[in-house]
Amino acid sequence: MKKTIKTGKIILGVAALTICSYAGMMKPNDVYAKSSKIKLEKLFEDSDKETVGNYTFELKNNTIKVKGNKDKKFTKIKKGINDLFTNGKTVYFTKGNAVCKMNLKTKKIKKVIKVKLSKKGVSPFKEYISLDAISGKNLYIGKYACSNNKQKTLVYNTKSKKLKDTKQGAIIDIVGKTAFVSKEYLTGADSRQIDVVKMTKKGLKKVKTLSKTAWSIKVVNGKFYYVEYENANDFKKGIVCRCDKNGKVEKLVKIKDTTEVYVLSETLTDEYCDVNAYDSHESYRIYYADGRKVKLEN
Repeated sequence: MKKTIKTGKIILGVAALTICSYAGMMKPNDVYAKSSKIKLEKLFEDSDKETVGNYTFELKNNTIKVKGNKDKKFTKIKKGINDLFTNGKTVYFTKGNAVCKMNLKTKKIKKVIKVKLSKKGVSPFKEYISLDAISGKNLYIGKYACSNNKQKTLVYNTKSKKLKDTKQGAIIDIVGKTAFVSKEYLTGADSRQIDVVKMTKKGLKKVKTLSKTAWSIKVVNGKFYYVEYENANDFKKGIVCRCDKNGKVEKLVKIKDTTEVYVLSETLTDEYCDVNAYDSHESYRIYYADGRKVKLEN
């Protein structure tokens, strides 16, 4: 069967989605990390309506609303907000260049940290931020510049009240305490460097460079899948790889002599992977054992 081509599970805030869609760019996944202390969940990853604790959150017509179990109707949280995390008591979100939090019981909103952004460029190419992950007392804030394809992660500690540059790229996804980051946007069919980092109390610590020519990134069943090509802009030869939370890489199957750029689908197993052709939209199943490629029909 034919499938919709995806370049990865792209989760964007409303404003961020507008910016990057207009610019023809794709930002890495917004993700969340659970900790035993905070246990904040990222909202609207898979649904436009979610319940956490005694509160139900709804995303409708670019507006986010909340309703308690005892409330008769939904109440707007605030206009122009993105990247919601909640534990059913507190909500963290971004608005403009600030990270804010709201007490769900009192509905009081407090600004946590304001990030300084460059004044250069015009909309939609100005710098912007997103709240990409929360772990323990650390808020991981992605800082993105659509104008030059650069991105990085800042970390704000809610106890020390200090904001610092981790010197690492923006978070693409997280498996356990391992984060996968990149300093570059994935634009069109270009590959990019992916690094493996550990989430620590101090922020992010680089473990190693996973690949300098990675493309089509997915996380399935706690493992990080990607296609690594031999050359940065030559997609005729590559390898489908899988990485675990410890940074151990398995080379699953070779892709060779193709005139198409293959995009990994959500179907990734221990025996085969399904891919979509970037231009023709044809779908194939590639078996790891012998590299056999079977076309998937309607």
